[in-house]
Amino acid sequence: MTIVICQDLADVRFNPLVVRVIEYGEDKIAESVRRIAQAALEGLESPEFVDSPVRDTAPAVSVLRTDLDEIRQERAALTEELVRMRQQLSEDLLDAAQNAASSRRRVMLLEQAVENNPASWRAHFELGSIFRREGKYAEAVQALRIATELRPDMAPAWRELGTALGKISTSMDEATAAFERALALDDRDAETWATQGGLLRRLARTVTPGTLD
Repeated sequence: MTIVICQDLADVRFNPLVVRVIEYGEDKIAESVRRIAQAALEGLESPEFVDSPVRDTAPAVSVLRTDLDEIRQERAALTEELVRMRQQLSEDLLDAAQNAASSRRRVMLLEQAVENNPASWRAHFELGSIFRREGKYAEAVQALRIATELRPDMAPAWRELGTALGKISTSMDEATAAFERALALDDRDAETWATQGGLLRRLARTVTPGTLD
């Protein structure tokens, strides 16, 4: 509830169906305070109205509570539809990226796919994979970490993350852990075994298929 205080009744422009005006002055302050308090109490106890007295130039209106609820429902439905449309646009951009004529064009489309649907693990995965192939390992790791957070059950994402981390000298332990996670999810992936083997050879370590916990 909104209570407007003014000294001239002409200052107030309002909807008389839902808003009352209480005059006050030096000769009736106590009575005005009592009436304002009573009006506030009645407003709080009457959920069918949202009181909003406004001046002609103010960007507000008085609405019924039922109308406000309907507006909120319509807004929620529109928001949901917008999210769905952005998700579909992201999928369309992913498909377009697969047929892009150049790597630069593919990256641009994938970045747009991520922007339109940040919750798409596939968009982050594809973007991270192309960054890794282009030797942009820091960017690849960033995108692939998000992909594995969104879909921790996807072995290819862990494999790509391990490959990118393996190219960063300070991330060897993380790379090994990523490969192990990938193999725990899919121990038949020959590419993961081969890439992990290359990393372990560089670390002067060995691993035998089937010995992972």
